[in-house]
Amino acid sequence: MVDKNLETRFEEAVTLANEMTQSSLPQDVQLRLYALYKQSTHGTIDNRIYPVYDLRNAFKMNAWMQISHLTQDQCKVCAIHLDDLTLQVQKELNYPVQIISINPRSVEDIFAAIETIAASIEQTVLAQELIESYQDRLAIIAHKVKFVKNRPTVVFIEWLAPLMTAGHWTPSLINLAGGNSMLSTDQSDAGKIDFADLLNADPDFIIIAPCGFSIPRIKSEMHLLQNSEHWQSLKAVKENRVFIADGNAFFSRPGPRIIDSAEIIAEILQVNQFYFGLEGSAWEWLNA
Repeated sequence: MVDKNLETRFEEAVTLANEMTQSSLPQDVQLRLYALYKQSTHGTIDNRIYPVYDLRNAFKMNAWMQISHLTQDQCKVCAIHLDDLTLQVQKELNYPVQIISINPRSVEDIFAAIETIAASIEQTVLAQELIESYQDRLAIIAHKVKFVKNRPTVVFIEWLAPLMTAGHWTPSLINLAGGNSMLSTDQSDAGKIDFADLLNADPDFIIIAPCGFSIPRIKSEMHLLQNSEHWQSLKAVKENRVFIADGNAFFSRPGPRIIDSAEIIAEILQVNQFYFGLEGSAWEWLNA
């Protein structure tokens, strides 16, 4: 049975959110609140009922999809105002609790977030050790591709309809791994493109990893690209250099797996130089 107190607190949180102006909230917080509300009141998203036709709704549907694993009651708890949630956790644990909000946009920001979290639990030494190990892994990639003369062009697709390319840290990971990122801007939000933009760029490699999508889910949605009459004319398609990668486990989550994400890209772009054992589990050739 649903706790009546939870229902009451959820309605209070909804009322409070409705009273806030858009200018008072960062966009990521707005999207999170939207997703929690929709998951709480409608359950898991059904793309057949909620088709996406524009960039704004694509971001909203993506945010909702990323929390589709949560139950409706769990989302109601998450949607409760942050201060109220903090007080409730403190009451339950009988211990002062600090809730830390982070919003990294680069690999360096992710490392800084790790340091922030570590400092709050007095584990700065361990955090530094972890960060150094992550930096070492990235340095290995950078060293091996240092003398690559012909860097392949790469378009990294983060959403299929509308077509969107990855921003934030992904372009820098591509460049680190010896590629030349196209149609994306480092540390920016994901950008909407037209198929004509993809045709004009005509990259050597296309990597497809929609945010929140597993490999089987990507395969089931590939018709959104492959049905285009111009798909077969792309260089990457003709030369069998289209790859799909797990966008749920990697790339989109600002944490240690971003290092794995760099290794995935390196394995794809520099097949003769890197083997991390990620093919088959984290990424696949599209036609494999």
